Formats: sequence, C-alpha cells, structure tokens
Amino acid sequence: MKRLLKLSLIINLLFVGLVFTSELASAKTWTIEITSNGFNPSSMIIDGGDTITFKNFDAKSHDIESNPHPIHNQNLEMNLGIISPGQEKSVTLNGQGSYGYHDHLDSTKTGQIIVDTENPNAPSIPSNKSSSILWYIIVGIIFIFIIVYPLN
Repeated sequence: MKRLLKLSLIINLLFVGLVFTSELASAKTWTIEITSNGFNPSSMIIDGGDTITFKNFDAKSHDIESNPHPIHNQNLEMNLGIISPGQEKSVTLNGQGSYGYHDHLDSTKTGQIIVDTENPNAPSIPSNKSSSILWYIIVGIIFIFIIVYPLN
C-alpha cells in the first residue's frame, strides 16, 4: 500500500510539472495599435510562436508591409496588406530574428518586432529556459523523495 501511495505521488508530481511547464511555454498574443501618429508600440520583443495583431484605430486605411520599402521582400509574413479603419489583421512569428515593417502608404511610419526565444526579459513571456529549470526542480524533488522514501 505504501509503495502504491509513493508511486501515485511521483506520477502526480510529474503531471503537475507537465501542466505547469506547458502553461509557461504557451504562446501569447500582442496588439500593435495603428494611429495617425504611427504604430504603438513601434518596437517590441516577443518569443517565437507569439501572435501580433495590428488594429487600425485611425480614420484612414494603412498598408502594413515588410521592409525594405518599396519592394517588401525581407520578411514576407509581415506583408499584411491594407487594414481598413476599425479592422485588424494578425501574424504569428515563429523564426528568431528581426522583423521590420512599415506603412506602405506612408513609409515614415515604421516598426520592428524582434523574435528572441532565449530572452528572459521579454515582456510577460517566460522563456523556454524557465520550463527546463522547472523540470530539473521537479525531477530533483522526485529523486530526493525516492532516496529518502524508497519504493520497497
């Protein structure tokens, strides 16, 4: 009976660790507001797999395209096209790197998104490194538990 109870505790610790780390690693959605003054925020740091939603709060349409202007060939996923007043478009960025963009209708309005999956200072996003550390802690607790209270 004691052995079954100990084994159940170990399985539960592993399950809690799995659930907790999957929450840590989950992707986030960020919003960039488009106004008559440009993009707000105009730059941000995110993790790979996060989604950026561009919302147009201006009275006129804006054309979100990748750099460089006017050929838009640097990061094709950033070529979102026309966003009408009150509308929005989203893009999920998976690859690590810098994603420059601008309003093709007014190329003085620019922005940049940096995808840095290793950055522990990215706003409100625990990095994958946090998940690994948590797993080491959980495995360590299980290891200590097995040594102190053997299964037999």
